[in-house]
Amino acid sequence: MANKTIFKTNMRGVPQADTVTSHGTPAYLHDVRHSLAQLAATGCFNDTFYTKAEDQLDTLIELATAVDSDFLAKTAVYARQKGYMKDMPAVLMAFLAARGQSEHGTKDQGKSAALFRKAFPQVINTGKMLRVFVQVLRSGTVGGRCFNLSANTIVKKCINDLLNSVSLPKLFNWSVGNDPSLGDVIRMTRPKANTPERAALFQHLLGNTRVEEGLTRTYFKGEVRYEHSLTSLPEIVQQYEAFKRDTSQAVPDVDFRLVEGLGLTAEQWKETARNASWTETRMNLNKYQRHGVFDDKEMVASIATRLANPELIKKANAFPYQLMTAYRFASDIPYEISESLQDAMEIAIANVPKFDTTVYVAVDHSWSMQQAVTGRRAGSTSKVRCVDVASLMGAAILRNNKQATLLPFNTHVSDIDVNPRDTVLTNADKLAKMCGGGTCCSAPLRLLNEQSAKGDLVIFVSDNESWFDSLGPNRGDNPAQEEEWRKYKHRNPNARIVCIDIVPERHCQVKQRQGVLNVGGFSDNVFNVIAGFMESDSNDHWVDVIASTNL
Repeated sequence: MANKTIFKTNMRGVPQADTVTSHGTPAYLHDVRHSLAQLAATGCFNDTFYTKAEDQLDTLIELATAVDSDFLAKTAVYARQKGYMKDMPAVLMAFLAARGQSEHGTKDQGKSAALFRKAFPQVINTGKMLRVFVQVLRSGTVGGRCFNLSANTIVKKCINDLLNSVSLPKLFNWSVGNDPSLGDVIRMTRPKANTPERAALFQHLLGNTRVEEGLTRTYFKGEVRYEHSLTSLPEIVQQYEAFKRDTSQAVPDVDFRLVEGLGLTAEQWKETARNASWTETRMNLNKYQRHGVFDDKEMVASIATRLANPELIKKANAFPYQLMTAYRFASDIPYEISESLQDAMEIAIANVPKFDTTVYVAVDHSWSMQQAVTGRRAGSTSKVRCVDVASLMGAAILRNNKQATLLPFNTHVSDIDVNPRDTVLTNADKLAKMCGGGTCCSAPLRLLNEQSAKGDLVIFVSDNESWFDSLGPNRGDNPAQEEEWRKYKHRNPNARIVCIDIVPERHCQVKQRQGVLNVGGFSDNVFNVIAGFMESDSNDHWVDVIASTNL
């Protein structure tokens, strides 16, 4: 009999681990471009189970410094447009601004400046994004100094173009928020308004105006510079100012945060609900319930119809997990609203690909997956956990693929009775309730190898912090998941593996190469990346997707 220790399944050529996880378990380090993509798609500058917010910033500075300006700009656009991220793309734009702070000077500065101008409107496209971007620039964290926005011609011009292109009602709604406020941004950049009406609004947002007896007086250095009537302001601002003076009037069609503190009646809350966007509706279901909006059956029907409107869902760029959050945490809402949220979820995951093969979906439900998907920060920690997102992704793939099998795991694969015909939200809740125990990313593949399973696609959704193998009999010098994947691949030569990492880590358990997709993020765009990967021969498909982003 031949020596089985020599002639076992061929494991020669297993790449040597070049880093370790937070637990000291062997892992593979992503290259700088892939690491930047992972951080941009999942990082929120909050504490995670394994890292501090400050560590994320240090890592971002290191990675942003190491990549070229073209990839930096495209990563910012991708993270904003496809990943729907906020802070990360704004910070990346600040890095790009620092590189191209002068249109004169080196060739590299000129290239960075040109890329910044192209990327800016695609990334800084809301009032909050603008305020975050300005905050970062003014902090001195990027570029080593505090930016003088009134002197920086590139940044100033881009901001001024934005402030002059946004519709006046939208610009007024952008006035929600502080540190800095929109007025602070205007004060720093000194935009030249392209219309008298916009000029009046700028002055109003600056806080230089006092509304007295129908007149708006603009004060400069303690003296009146000029005076004009309230009618020179945009109509929506006039309505808002009038409502503040007399709340018995009709509620103006403005961001609800501008009026919710003005003592609205039940009927006025109904007005606010009628005017609300899809996102505002989803976010305020509990408020509508508390303020009597759902006492009106007509309002219930109207809101239910709005929530399940395919066009509005697409326009809102909603995370599927945001619908799960609304469904789970909305209390005592009418049955019709709950049903519409489930309908909306089915619409939101419509781009989950269908695969013509057996699919195994390994969903991590270990203890660390209880961390908030956007990290922890005092006063702003999300109720949505990593396990919620992972479970939702697993349930969505199961829903759209008849040949899919769920493999929930921690230190081992768990049995769970999941009916593919149940709604995505129902199955996601079942999976999420199982959370606990250690992490062993090799366990699903080990089970499949023991069963001699066949199938050309294995998908993992995890925080990628596998450590249990390092304590058991299967420990070795390389990640156990990589070794089990090699065994599976030997038996299924056409098989591919997808590892979805939903936290900002620089390492992986399966070495990136052809037939392997390490991808990060918790938006539904991940499904689009997976679909493209199934037709790709790239050695790093996700990085190639980002590199092909149009500016």
